[in-house]
Amino acid sequence: MTRESKILSGLNDAQKEAVSHGPGPLLVLAGPGSGKTRVLTHRVAWLVTSGLARPEEILAVTFTNKAAGEMKQRIRNLLGETGGVRAQTFHSACLYVLRRDGTKIGIDPKFAVVDEEARRELLVKAAKEFRLDPPDAAAAGKAISFAKNCLVGPDEFSKWMAEKIGEGSLLSQKMAEAVSGCEDAVPEVYAAYQEMLKKVNGLDFDDLLFEAVRLFRERPDVARKWAEIWKWVLVDEYQDTNRAQYEWLQLLVKKRRNVTAVGDPDQSIYGWRAADVENILRFKEDFPEAKVVALEKNYRSVPAVTSLADRLIRHNTRREEKTLLPVRPDGGEAQCLSFPDERAEAEFLAEKISALHSGQGLSWSDFAVLYRVNALSWTYEEALAKRGVPYVVVGSVGFWGRREIKDVLAHLRVAVNPKDVVSLRRICFLQPGVGEATAAQVAALVLAGRPPAEALSGAAAKPGIGKKARSSLARLAKTLEVLETGIREKKPAAELCMYAAESTGYMAKLAKDRSEEGQERVANVGALISAAAEIDASGGGVAELLERAALASGDSDDGGGKDAVRLMTLHKAKGLEFHTVFLVAAEEGYLPHYQSGYGPALEEERRLCFVGATRAKDCLYVTWCRERTNWGRTAWNRPSRFLKEMGFEVNSSFEKRRLPGTRWTDRIAAEL
Repeated sequence: MTRESKILSGLNDAQKEAVSHGPGPLLVLAGPGSGKTRVLTHRVAWLVTSGLARPEEILAVTFTNKAAGEMKQRIRNLLGETGGVRAQTFHSACLYVLRRDGTKIGIDPKFAVVDEEARRELLVKAAKEFRLDPPDAAAAGKAISFAKNCLVGPDEFSKWMAEKIGEGSLLSQKMAEAVSGCEDAVPEVYAAYQEMLKKVNGLDFDDLLFEAVRLFRERPDVARKWAEIWKWVLVDEYQDTNRAQYEWLQLLVKKRRNVTAVGDPDQSIYGWRAADVENILRFKEDFPEAKVVALEKNYRSVPAVTSLADRLIRHNTRREEKTLLPVRPDGGEAQCLSFPDERAEAEFLAEKISALHSGQGLSWSDFAVLYRVNALSWTYEEALAKRGVPYVVVGSVGFWGRREIKDVLAHLRVAVNPKDVVSLRRICFLQPGVGEATAAQVAALVLAGRPPAEALSGAAAKPGIGKKARSSLARLAKTLEVLETGIREKKPAAELCMYAAESTGYMAKLAKDRSEEGQERVANVGALISAAAEIDASGGGVAELLERAALASGDSDDGGGKDAVRLMTLHKAKGLEFHTVFLVAAEEGYLPHYQSGYGPALEEERRLCFVGATRAKDCLYVTWCRERTNWGRTAWNRPSRFLKEMGFEVNSSFEKRRLPGTRWTDRIAAEL
């Protein structure tokens, strides 16, 4: 058997057709579990063994360093060595080009790549010039990143936004979320930020793409040069490309057109970071001569899972037609279960995982709990912890370790323990106008024996302090006084959490960020209020709340090789697979998300649900609750429309009720 034949052995007919395609554009529509990565890496190996390409003439690009590393290893296993094949991320490829040819558009080849922490510092400095606080600087930073990924500079930002904001596309909807609350300031902050980058001779990650496109546009000779170096270009996850990545690829392959795009429009779920599903949907327009191969055989999931996922995604209109064809025989199960509330849902989940773990000999890591937003995780974390089930929160710190949760609880920690200067400094830095010097003064006064509220008032009275800082410190001092009184009087922990979040202006700051990430932080604080209310109901209080937060388990990484149940958002689940998946909180407002509305955004929500369902190999449990508590208040839910679209029979009737009681802050204000 020749080396070329060995490369093709073990592949199904569609995979062979894709791998052995000769010169010219190729679009591989790869459904979940269809062997996408295998096809891409075998194609690289086939191009080399067939003699069509030398290894150094091949560029294979993907989105993460982990994916690039896996690609390199698979190519090495097939060829014995990578032999010069360049398999890397878009950013790495663009960096490689800019280091060598950036001088042709005025870029110093010794430029520094500015990391995320340094980027945040520069953005805060740029925003200060326009009297914006750090939360506004962060919102502006998201808008700037979004604009760069759409190839929009500071000079064109205002015009671009005005043109795009009302067009109704998914991209325009996500852009509107990114810039909400800081529209007027973004162009100025953007320009100031770019000037600061220039002064430090730096490019941020988004600039690597932006400037690489500018290089190829302004110097077509350079684009032609790299087209002669990389004569064969393969792109993984093409449905996730943004405008900058798309444009750079178009310029690179314009001459030779030897491009292989592998992806699935049905799994395009990153619109919030400027990914545009239209890029893969227009591939045949960009390359009319393209060969299209659909990989429809699913090797991952049992028929019960593939059939419901296939029914679901057919409700989308903007997609390429294909069918999920299961290779595995019947077996396993796919169920939809309803529960009275989230506690019952979480208890079922924990009990089921424990039973399957012991009864079927499954590893803890064979299980995944998938949800739409991180704010939902705390209920499941608590239920698993009570049963002693090990878990990790993938791609995010556990609920109790999230920044906004720690920010709110820091106020209570200071009220409980006046000598906790670490928490005191934390809440000082949250205040507008308060910097390192002022926070240090407050901490020094506390260490000298002054109560925190008194120390804050003392620092505010010092000569030379700014008006904004003085007002902020006085407000914080008042908050701590009320919290200290509330703790002495054994007020409910939920009331005090809400008061801390709102009286300091913290919630107002979070609410300014209208992006999905910003609204998730708001939702996380709401989930904290619910957790505190649950502790109150069981007879606990502030002390128990703080202890639970301090002792909470759960890691902040992907779990590595740890044998533990994975908890993660649906976005984080992309590319993974598990024996048993619990797709939880399948309710209107959560899945689909309340911000999705209709049209393109709703279609992305459906794709997100599709991705979640197709992570399951053997068992899929889709769950929803008739009522769920948020912000300490119980609301009645409708089951997600996606359940019926999957083919489940769901009783969606429910009684609308206005629950009694006023907001805690209203009651506290009345008492004050």
